[in-house]
Amino acid sequence: MVELRNKIRHGVGPRTRAELERSLGRIEPLMLSSLSGCAFLAHTRWVQTDRLQWMPDAGKFCVSGLALMGDHPDFAAVSFDTAHPLADDQLYLIPQRTNPSPLSLLCLLSDCPTCLAPELYYPDRMTSSTVLLKSLDRGHEFDSDSVFKALREWSAP
Repeated sequence: MVELRNKIRHGVGPRTRAELERSLGRIEPLMLSSLSGCAFLAHTRWVQTDRLQWMPDAGKFCVSGLALMGDHPDFAAVSFDTAHPLADDQLYLIPQRTNPSPLSLLCLLSDCPTCLAPELYYPDRMTSSTVLLKSLDRGHEFDSDSVFKALREWSAP
């Protein structure tokens, strides 16, 4: 999609209806393929862990935290059991049939310094010393040294 988009004249719309239809004809299958490949995310829980407790009798961990749902995340209290140890205060993608996937480098739940409400943030830009995080909902931004350090460690050879 990036290659196709870069071939289209930037900042200028199609000159004719035929040009528009040709561009859409090339982009539409790629978009539909991308969306169908991500459809599983609509049925997968996103959970911000609050507390993990080992239950030796059951041989499982009891996790409590917040479930994020919808395009503007509503945060609902959730509790579930898992055989996998999860870290406290981390965001996880929890599929039904596979292991939980940590999302802390890709996005995180944090209180917004502007509106003081919890928001879901993603790394938008990385400088030589910090990462600018941007919220998905309101576009609020703040710098994070801890995400910068984690990304540097993760991407180091």
